[in-house]
Amino acid sequence: MGYDGAAGRGWVAVNLTDRVVVVTGGAGGIGSALARRFAAEGAAAVVVADLDGDAARAVAGTVGPVAHPVRVDVTDEEQVSALVADAERRYAAEERFLILPHPEVAAYALRRAEDPDGWQAGLRKLVRRLTA
Repeated sequence: MGYDGAAGRGWVAVNLTDRVVVVTGGAGGIGSALARRFAAEGAAAVVVADLDGDAARAVAGTVGPVAHPVRVDVTDEEQVSALVADAERRYAAEERFLILPHPEVAAYALRRAEDPDGWQAGLRKLVRRLTA
């Protein structure tokens, strides 16, 4: 990982050794590839979080013993909060904790604090568009 200034693309290098990583959308193509890569890079735990619980379990099986599958609907604030709280409890993660969310939840805490109703409405609209 690095920075490609000529192309205008920035990459942030993160040492994943002994980190706990939560990958939302972890059962999808990019999410599952990231989950496997993070395990290979030495993550202490990889939480494979996805709306499709069966798919999350299947991906976790390919990731290996550091993987933990979780069914979560990221459009539901309570489920996202429970996901984070469970991971923190399960892994006592504190400084080792890294959430790798899909773009729609990347600024979760900020958006929730600024306009929780608008954030929820936006996610519901996105889900409707994606499932139509």
